[in-house]
Amino acid sequence: MRRLTALIPALFLLPAIFKLDIQHFEKMHYIVPACALYLLYDSYQKLQNAFFVLFLVSIVLYNPFIPATYYMNAGWIMFDIFFGIVFLVKVFKWGKLEEEEVI
Repeated sequence: MRRLTALIPALFLLPAIFKLDIQHFEKMHYIVPACALYLLYDSYQKLQNAFFVLFLVSIVLYNPFIPATYYMNAGWIMFDIFFGIVFLVKVFKWGKLEEEEVI
C-alpha cells in the first residue's frame, strides 16, 4: 500500500510528456500533492531530508488551489519527468532508504 502511494503519482506524471487532454492534468493536480503529502510525512519521520525537500517542492508546484498554467509547456515537461523519476525512485528504494541505527 505504501509503495502504491508513490507509484500512482509517477503513473500520472510520466505520461504527461505526451499530448493529453486537460482532464489528465486536472486530476494530476489533485493526486500528486495528496500522495506527496503522505510521502512528505513519511520522509520527515525517517529523516530523509532530500526526499522531504523534493516532496515539498512537488506539493507547491502541483497544488490544485493555485494551479500554474500547465498544459503542454516545454518547461513543465522537464518537471514532470524529474518528479516522475523521484516518485519511482521512492517506489523501488522504499525499504532500502531507512534511517541507519545509531549505536
